[in-house]
Amino acid sequence: MRQRIAEAEDLKRQLGKNPDLAKDLNRAIEQLRRINPNAFSDPSQLAALKNEVIDPLRQLEIELARKLQAKLGNTGAGALSDGDAPDRYKALIEDYYKRLSSKSPDARQQ
Repeated sequence: MRQRIAEAEDLKRQLGKNPDLAKDLNRAIEQLRRINPNAFSDPSQLAALKNEVIDPLRQLEIELARKLQAKLGNTGAGALSDGDAPDRYKALIEDYYKRLSSKSPDARQQ
C-alpha cells in the first residue's frame, strides 16, 4: 500500500501544473491513507475502496489520456471518446450484453 501511495504522490508532483487533476488525485491519495489494511477481507470495505479510490483514479486516468491525445493532436478514430462504440459494433455489443444478462449467475462463474 505504501508503494501505491508513493507512486500517487509522485504523479501528483508531476501534475503540479494542473491543479484540477492534482486536486482529484489528492482526494484519492487521502482515501488510500485512510484504508485499514484489514479492509481487504471485508466485502463492504472493498466496495468502499472501489467507490472512493479506484473509480476516481480511473476517471483521472481517462482525463489524462484525453488531455494527452488533445496535446498530440490525436482526434482520429482511435482517440478516446465518451465511450460510444462505432456504429458497426453497436449491435454486436448490445447482443453481447443481452447474452451476458440472460445467463444464470451460476453459469457466469464458470
